[in-house]
Amino acid sequence: MEPSIKFILTLSRLPSWIRSFLSFLIQTLIGDPVTASTVLLVDNKYASDVTTLTIERDNFREEFYNWFRSGGFDALIAPVSAIPAAKINSTTMVSALAVSTFLYNVLDWPVGVVPVTKVRKGETMDDSRWKGREKEGYSKMFMDQVYGSGKVYKEIQENGEGLPVGVQVGYFSKVTDFIRL
Repeated sequence: MEPSIKFILTLSRLPSWIRSFLSFLIQTLIGDPVTASTVLLVDNKYASDVTTLTIERDNFREEFYNWFRSGGFDALIAPVSAIPAAKINSTTMVSALAVSTFLYNVLDWPVGVVPVTKVRKGETMDDSRWKGREKEGYSKMFMDQVYGSGKVYKEIQENGEGLPVGVQVGYFSKVTDFIRL
């Protein structure tokens, strides 16, 4: 099992008072409200909770579909990841890099990934693009794993020449839309 998923599952099995304490420490000592709130969210769910979340998901799907259609959009184009393709096993503790794909999974949309460019030798990213962004809703711990001490992005900068950089293209249609085609 991927280490970050195993970590989340382990957190979910801890008593709520331990998760509350961990959340407090992460918020207070590290200053990461995103990770602190995530620690509180991962717990076991009752069947009634799952039912409620399923209804909320279905309502969100309907709202998003209505917005998509009312805007006259043909497709939704989004980044595949916050970084170019990473080397195998280099993202073990940063599975949240897949967050840009979550929308498609929640909406149950088919998606195609199209490469648009490649990592060029000597390309770098200034630290100011990620440091201090926690106040904008970014996780300090996650950003540090990707761009700082975790060195996921540094590995791409140093050895990633030629790695693909792509976009996701998603199109959702209800059955009635397919019939009109």
